[in-house]
Amino acid sequence: MLPQLQVGDHVYVQNLVGNHPRKWERTGVVTEVRQFHQYVVRVGGSGRITLRNRQHLRKFTPFHKTSTVITGITPITPQSARQQKGPDLDSQVTPSPPPEKSQQETAQESFSGMTQNQLPSCRTAPTHLTQDQPHPTARLSQ
Repeated sequence: MLPQLQVGDHVYVQNLVGNHPRKWERTGVVTEVRQFHQYVVRVGGSGRITLRNRQHLRKFTPFHKTSTVITGITPITPQSARQQKGPDLDSQVTPSPPPEKSQQETAQESFSGMTQNQLPSCRTAPTHLTQDQPHPTARLSQ
């Protein structure tokens, strides 16, 4: 026999219908415990309420990222930063390399000094593609 769930327990909800029946793809929180192993569950994401028997619910422990709290450190304010005497940070800063140029900027620089005759030629579209032609269905009705 499965252990009884409590209000507030996080559960996986088994999919009963659809393309993937019997798949445990939704999660929820138990909001009410009823008789005969029935549970009211609020499904995560959509917020819908569903009624399921215990055999269609699987309890899990949600992952909560724990934050590390460092004690004994006082925040630095602009006033306290001026009062502290430490190494000169400006002398230790190394310049960062210039940002990389995009392909478009590089192409613009390489073609900027050329005249119209010196620019590489571009092929034009064939004339039969540039002329206006009636739609194929218009020919059928004529």
